[in-house]
Amino acid sequence: LTLPPGANMSTIVAAVPQIEFGSLYGTELLIRFIPPVEFDKNIGKFAFWGVGLKHSISQWFPERYFDLAIQGVYQGTTLTNTVGFTGSELNATAHIASLNLHASKRFWNMLDVYTGFAYEDIAVTSTYIYVMPQEVQIKLGLLPPTPAGQVAIPTPEQPGDQKPQTSVIRAGDTNVKWTLGLTFVAGPVRLFADYSISRFNIFSGGIEVVIGQ
Repeated sequence: LTLPPGANMSTIVAAVPQIEFGSLYGTELLIRFIPPVEFDKNIGKFAFWGVGLKHSISQWFPERYFDLAIQGVYQGTTLTNTVGFTGSELNATAHIASLNLHASKRFWNMLDVYTGFAYEDIAVTSTYIYVMPQEVQIKLGLLPPTPAGQVAIPTPEQPGDQKPQTSVIRAGDTNVKWTLGLTFVAGPVRLFADYSISRFNIFSGGIEVVIGQ
């Protein structure tokens, strides 16, 4: 996400709640969700959701030296924002599909070492509805003059730009990712950290609490 200059922001950090249900016949259900939240006025309202299924492959082998599973995840994001005096509207959506193969091994009943390969596909659609900048409308006589830094108030004689323009941008890409990580297990609490190598390298970490195990 490219942020406008002058906002003194280069990254966005968001905690994503995640719930896993399972295991039933070696299959787990994953749900992630963030309701529309305005992190900052320069960013607008951001929302995120995801759902996935993971199935154990190693359960079908008599000799089980490590755990092996396959997972499919489908996720989506939305970003909406109103920009400037003219109230230009941005609406961006992204859909991300991922197919993963995971392998892990537990040592000393407290440390999990895991790795995984993933194929990812992303499709983004951005719609931008806008009118001419306020300064241009004032110079063209579409809006009445106003002191600098203030919003011009339309009048019946000068109602402003009444013909909004719409721009639609669609983009997509694919990615192959390799992840390597560690999980420390202490009762129902798990601390994890991993590093993913791909076109964009990503470090992630967090805390998991297991209920009913």
